[in-house]
Amino acid sequence: MDTDADLPTLIRRKDHLNVLRYVRVFQLREPALVVEHGKAWLGVELNKTPGNSIIRRTALEQIALAALDLNESALASKCLDRLKQDEGVPAESVRFRRLLARCLEASGDLDGAESIYKALLADNETPANASAWKRQYCLHKAQVGHEIQAHETLVKYLTDHPQDAAGWYELAQLRKRLGDFRAAVFCYEEALLASSPLDATLHVELAECCATAAMAGVNSNNSSNNKGPSTLELLLAARQHMAQALELDPTHTRAQWGLLQCSNLYLQHTKPEGSSNKKGASAAADPFQAEVAKALMEHAAEALQQTYRKTPLEAVVKQLCKEYLEEEGDEI
Repeated sequence: MDTDADLPTLIRRKDHLNVLRYVRVFQLREPALVVEHGKAWLGVELNKTPGNSIIRRTALEQIALAALDLNESALASKCLDRLKQDEGVPAESVRFRRLLARCLEASGDLDGAESIYKALLADNETPANASAWKRQYCLHKAQVGHEIQAHETLVKYLTDHPQDAAGWYELAQLRKRLGDFRAAVFCYEEALLASSPLDATLHVELAECCATAAMAGVNSNNSSNNKGPSTLELLLAARQHMAQALELDPTHTRAQWGLLQCSNLYLQHTKPEGSSNKKGASAAADPFQAEVAKALMEHAAEALQQTYRKTPLEAVVKQLCKEYLEEEGDEI
């Protein structure tokens, strides 16, 4: 590939094969561009491509996958035929079967695609066959009522690939849909560890999950029987992650609201018995943590009022923040 040429230059030259290479090398998500130049390459330049079959096979696979993204099944089938007939890729090879399964998925033959993925995993269940696990998970995720199968597949995949942050995030979303928020908290934590701890939105989602798990325990009146963190520990974690998100991105509106509410939940949970505004079960109050919660509420309220300044909601947000702060000022 001409390493000095940028993508617009390659497009202007109609250098179709190098356009495809550029998209691959820089991992661009441009299916329309790949299909456009792929069609031109297939129609004119395929037979002129040098004898390196690896180049042709890679390009054909790339075009087929891009065609599936755009629902151009005829083009994908054409690439499959070229791989098999012209490039001599065996139909029983892993490379060909993976692509065939993707084509079956696109055509709606989910059972046929799953049978291929199962066969691939039966032949080779090592970590190297990660794509088969991922596609099998996607098949189950796309089907209503297959949540348990999707969960089992994803757990098996993560057993061999514990550093896949996207996999842990998917599992967290799945556990939330199944109503197991405590397990989702663990998955979010693993996603943070496996990716970047500087993702403000991921901290917010983890905090929301912690708060939901905590309140689920309070409302069920059996939080003492739950394994893992206590309700109070979950509320503290929720507050901490909201604060971390706001530190990473001071303009994150969702984190601003979340910090206000999570700090309020902690204070509500630790209020003495008999308090008029008490909600849920009580826990031993830590005076220092209570003061921290109050300070964080004030910080969140100030950030929210700045965010909504000179907007139609400015007065509503200001009054809401005032009520939150006055309530806690009277009780704590």
